Amino acid sequence: MSGYRAQPDLMRELARRLEDVSGELGEAARLTDGVAAGNLGSSGIASALDAVIGPWSGSIGSAHTELAGAAAGIRTAAKTYEDTDEDAFWTLRREFGDP
Repeated sequence: MSGYRAQPDLMRELARRLEDVSGELGEAARLTDGVAAGNLGSSGIASALDAVIGPWSGSIGSAHTELAGAAAGIRTAAKTYEDTDEDAFWTLRREFGDP
């Protein structure tokens, strides 16, 4: 025995939460991408604002992508735990019969 217990339902709940946060970050990145370009009249002010917001928007977009990937990985792990548990059950049942 390894001493730990996988809880696929809790893993899927975590994945849902990560997907929610990822979605919010993705929306924030879309809203801030190029927000200042042409909206402030002076191209210098718009360029300066884009220079400040651009890297922040890029970081948020990267976090969105990473969280979405983490959520997918957690969902895959939950399914793997369940599949392995089911396979073990049926293997033991074939080998030793009904309890």
